[in-house]
Amino acid sequence: MTFFFRAILFVTSLFPALIEGQALKPRTVWFDESCRNNPNVEVDKLWGIIQQMKADAQDNARVPVGKLYEHIFKDSNNAAFISATLNAISNDLVATKDEANTLIFCDEDARFKVATDEEAKCKNSQRTKKLIIDRVSDIVYDGHTLCSKTVGRATMGGTYCNNKLNDEKRCSITLCKDGIFFKSTQRRGGLYRFQEGNTDFSIDDGAAESGPLIDNWNLLDTVILHEITHTIHNEDAQPFPMWIDIGYEWNGVKDLYAAQAKQNADSMAYFGLGSWIQKSASQGPYRVLKSGSIKKGQ
Repeated sequence: MTFFFRAILFVTSLFPALIEGQALKPRTVWFDESCRNNPNVEVDKLWGIIQQMKADAQDNARVPVGKLYEHIFKDSNNAAFISATLNAISNDLVATKDEANTLIFCDEDARFKVATDEEAKCKNSQRTKKLIIDRVSDIVYDGHTLCSKTVGRATMGGTYCNNKLNDEKRCSITLCKDGIFFKSTQRRGGLYRFQEGNTDFSIDDGAAESGPLIDNWNLLDTVILHEITHTIHNEDAQPFPMWIDIGYEWNGVKDLYAAQAKQNADSMAYFGLGSWIQKSASQGPYRVLKSGSIKKGQ
């Protein structure tokens, strides 16, 4: 399967410390009309699958099924940390952007514009490399937007965060066109389409490219879980109190050592995906093997 790239960029990282064991601040999520009006992004169905991925992953962290947890996280002491991260993702979507601290767009980053000097709090008009601003989320960013970034591989999504005046971390996520519509496989949307079609997740139907079979089901639900994981701050995750990008795709995830796996956003995404496939996918139960193969049976 094509090696995809998903990235996270933070403008400000001066977030308040958390007391060890304290519940993490919830990430309240809102989807922009650019997603809700996209026929390939059925928001409510996607969010339903993400909630099931959360529940299945939390169950799997508490009582591991098969060796999926071992393949990804290696260290059993990470279970409470994983569960706390998943608990920080709100159960329900909020109705308005003002209620949200995590805003999701499907606009190819079109909302970003060159910031005025006042917005940038500097003489941006005189800079060679201009600061840009997402005026919907009030996020100023120094660099190229992620969907337009040329990295020699597809960009499925990007996350931008900074602090608001009240010190609440506010993030905006873009689901890029390559995450919404896979040109290589002609597969669109999320796992719900395959669950509704009673798909056998252990069979490669020939439409997918070569690579671990689990990568073939790394669809929009998993991209969203990856990106939201980036927004969650936890002081227990030192040296980086954020989930960052270290390894991509199944082979990049399973080869990480325990400390890296605990820092890696794709670790959480694949743990959610794998747990859902093992427990909630149609025609299951399944097991995800270390190779990335998906086999039927307990």
